[in-house]
Amino acid sequence: MKFSKYNHLFNSDGKNVLYNSMTKAFAKVDESMAELDCSYFDEATQTILKENGFAIEENFDETQYLKYIFNQYYFDNGSLNVVMVPSLACNFNCSYCFEKGKHVENQKAYFDIFERYANKHLSRYRSVQFSLFGGEPLLFIDEFYQLISRLQKLVPNISTSIVTNGSLFDKTVLKKLVLMNCMSIQITIDGYEKAHDKYRHYANGEPSYKDIIENINMILAECNKDIKFILRINLNNVTVENVKTTLSDIHSPYRNNVNVLFRPIYSTDQYKEINENKLYDLKKYYDLASGMNYKIVKNNYLYKTCEACGGDNFFYLMPDLSMWKCINDLDHKEACIGRIAENGDAKFNIENLVRWNKLADCFQDGRCVNCHKLPDCFGGCIFYNSKNKKRLCKDFEMASLPYMYK
Repeated sequence: MKFSKYNHLFNSDGKNVLYNSMTKAFAKVDESMAELDCSYFDEATQTILKENGFAIEENFDETQYLKYIFNQYYFDNGSLNVVMVPSLACNFNCSYCFEKGKHVENQKAYFDIFERYANKHLSRYRSVQFSLFGGEPLLFIDEFYQLISRLQKLVPNISTSIVTNGSLFDKTVLKKLVLMNCMSIQITIDGYEKAHDKYRHYANGEPSYKDIIENINMILAECNKDIKFILRINLNNVTVENVKTTLSDIHSPYRNNVNVLFRPIYSTDQYKEINENKLYDLKKYYDLASGMNYKIVKNNYLYKTCEACGGDNFFYLMPDLSMWKCINDLDHKEACIGRIAENGDAKFNIENLVRWNKLADCFQDGRCVNCHKLPDCFGGCIFYNSKNKKRLCKDFEMASLPYMYK
């Protein structure tokens, strides 16, 4: 028996913790354990180590096993996830928005053409998810609702999710999402009220924070627990005490139904502000949220670096009906993998699909193969790799630390 290469020993609040990124198991240990081999331990301890993945059989190649599972998920053609972006229009004017200043021609027949695609192709999948995105997707809630209602008669196993600024919610909107079998709602707050209203205000300049908090509490009061609610908190030169005020604004009875995700805002071509909040300093924010009875978002994408880590069974459908793996930079055309024609046929760019798969294959990179974070990271952002011709390694706090929180 030998120790897993995916073990990581780190110090947390003065305690030595052993974490295994393959099994997500962790245990408090003595620091000297890092200097020992498996033969040192008695049979009972060896059994515990093996059951939790800290130790494996001597001849077991866990990297090849991980690669096998990765390929299973990457090439799973039994499921389809389409992120629908009918427009980049939004009722907000966020200063750092990556879509700001971009123009994509809106296809007026967007929903009709997609329905033709769906009628031709959806029946081949065992499960189908439509993720509603924008711009602000709730500007098109009626069109989404009518489309999904028709498609549910065609394919019964349809689910939806939505990423929204949260400002347009009311009970009628929520009811429509429930009828659309919505499994996940994600809303973003920027740190705390003052920062949020500076960066995420309405297009007319009016503040939005209080409206969103009111809507979040309404959603949590009305929703059943089958809908996963994700609160993304953007960090932009904000302190733990700042964030605490926002977490305190969510009514306490609902907090254990809220999954919190922390992300520092990063510089883009449009946004150049220096941000003191870093990925390697997230633990104090996790500790705060966990201590206030919130759940911590782990990696939502099992055995993937993100949702875009897959074949032609995942794409963003843009307003002009072009298909993209990622839309963080619409000038980077290598992320465009095709287009849906007016007759509903999907015309894929095979060259870009193959290139994307090569970029996603972290098992060809020696640094990744030998990294203890690999099962939590899978080589980092594929889009970053595509643009910069190198991998963006995730810090432990981003990739692995969230698994420390139950």
